[in-house]
Amino acid sequence: MSLTNIDTTNPATPPTDSNTTTTVTTLPTDDLTSLPTIPYTPPTISPRPLAILGAGNLGRRIACIFSAAGHTVHLHDPNQGALQSAQHYITSNLAHYTTFPLISRPVGQIHAFSSADITPAVRDAWLVIECVPEHLPLKIDIMGELDAKTPRDCILVSNSAAFRTSFMVEKVWEGWS
Repeated sequence: MSLTNIDTTNPATPPTDSNTTTTVTTLPTDDLTSLPTIPYTPPTISPRPLAILGAGNLGRRIACIFSAAGHTVHLHDPNQGALQSAQHYITSNLAHYTTFPLISRPVGQIHAFSSADITPAVRDAWLVIECVPEHLPLKIDIMGELDAKTPRDCILVSNSAAFRTSFMVEKVWEGWS
């Protein structure tokens, strides 16, 4: 048995005679016991907050969505100006997010964190979404730091559109045994 991974130069376009740049990698999967496994326990969501790292356009909108659904949100950005801009956006737009028909809970609180240390924002989180700039070394460092500073059952998520998650996790799992 084997697992085949096909990677084309343009994943949106299937390979044709004129688009034949295809790399095929076959990985042996006969012995699945040799693959690393990580124990997983679903997180306890309530009453824990979720954290969003980055108060830019995407981070602030994600904060509004989760707050409108009744979750407590910790919004972290070391840039005080970004947090002030996010606060203005949230104040002006949160009511709109609560008009979606499937949301019937009270709005959750959004707490802003601006220190260089992410620990206070993420220490008890059940979910952390990184929305930091699209700079791979920064994302690698953030994911490693999150792995070290969040509870073991915390779900770590990247909002990246530019990088595969597998590129960002080289510093994750360093402490797992």
